[in-house]
Amino acid sequence: GGRQAWRHGGTRAGRRRWSGVLHAFAGSGRLTQERHDTHAQLAPMLTLPWPRALLLDMDGTLIDSDEAHLVMFNEVLAPYGVTVTHEIFARVVMGSANEAIMQALLPDLPAAERAALALRKERLVLQRLDLVRASDGALPLLQAAGERSVPVAVVTNAPRENAAAILSHLNMSPSVTTLVAIEDVTRPKPHPTPYQEALRRLRVVADDALAFEDSVSGVRSAAAAGLRVIGVTGDRHRAGLDQAGAWACARRLSDVVLAD
Repeated sequence: GGRQAWRHGGTRAGRRRWSGVLHAFAGSGRLTQERHDTHAQLAPMLTLPWPRALLLDMDGTLIDSDEAHLVMFNEVLAPYGVTVTHEIFARVVMGSANEAIMQALLPDLPAAERAALALRKERLVLQRLDLVRASDGALPLLQAAGERSVPVAVVTNAPRENAAAILSHLNMSPSVTTLVAIEDVTRPKPHPTPYQEALRRLRVVADDALAFEDSVSGVRSAAAAGLRVIGVTGDRHRAGLDQAGAWACARRLSDVVLAD
C-alpha cells in the first residue's frame, strides 16, 4: 500500500517511483498537490500516503509556543537593553539552539552568563505553559499515527526537561515513541545529527519516513539526514523553507492529509 511506496524515495530512482505514487493518488481523486520540480509547493490541502514513521519538530510545528518564548526572551534580556521583536524572533530564534540564539543576541557577554540566561528563560517558559497550545492538526495527526501503529519521533533543539513537560501538558506524550532533545546529540539543528538519531531509534531508514519542520534550520537538518520534509509555513512565506530543502509546504499540519 501507501507505506511501501516510500521505500527508496530519497534516491533518484525513488523519486521517479514516488512521482508514480503521486500520480496514482491523483488518478484516484485523493491527491490535491503534485511534485513536478525541485521547488516546494504550497496548497490548501496536501494528500500523501502514510509513511512508516513520522518525525516532527516541536516548537512551531507540533506546538504553538512562539508567544511563550517571545515573552520570556524579552523578560530575561530586558536588563541588557535587548528587545526581541517578531522579526528578530523569526530570523534569530526560530529553529536555533539556545546557545546560538544567545550568542547572536549578546555576542559580547561571557559564554557562562549567556548559558545562565538561556537556562533562566527555559525555566520561565515552564511557568507559563498556559501560553503553549497544540498546533492545528497536531493532536489528530498523533492520534491517527497511533491507530496505525506508525511510530512518532519528536526532534527538537529544546532541553529535554522543557520538551517533556510541554508534551505532557498537551497530552501528547503517550503518542510519542521517542523524544530527541538538545542533550541527546553532539550537534543540534541545522546539522543532520538530531534526525539521524531519531531514525536510528525508530529503526527506520530516511526513505520510509516523513518529517515536518517550520524553520529553515530544521528543514536543513531533516533534508541533510535524507528525509522528505514538509515545511509548515504558518502565515510566513514559504521561500525560505523551499530554499532550505523542503519537498513541499503547507500552512499548517491540518492542511496535510495522510491517506491509507
